[in-house]
Amino acid sequence: MPKQGKSLFTTWELSDEDEIQGSILSDLNIMVLQNMIATFAESKLAIKYNPMEPLIYAQEEAEITGQIGILQHLLVINENARERMRAINETKAEEKAADSLPENDVPGFIAPASSSN
Repeated sequence: MPKQGKSLFTTWELSDEDEIQGSILSDLNIMVLQNMIATFAESKLAIKYNPMEPLIYAQEEAEITGQIGILQHLLVINENARERMRAINETKAEEKAADSLPENDVPGFIAPASSSN
């Protein structure tokens, strides 16, 4: 169960599983973030440089670059969490399959030859 951490900002102490599940975005969330990235990228291209106010251009460009960067970062976190969840699920499936095998039916196990005397 997540509990709130002690910080100047709102933080939560999460288990690894909570962290992974909370980082996985829905397909619709991903589409919205991609649309936002495209909108910011278009606005970045539309910035006009004014040689009389170069600092304004630099500030606007930096702000948009940061917005695009954080959205891309969220998409990377999502992909990493999905990969981690796949690995966890594969491990659980392998463990379950191994548990359900009869003792002499373990992959790589060679039963001793029975002697017929």
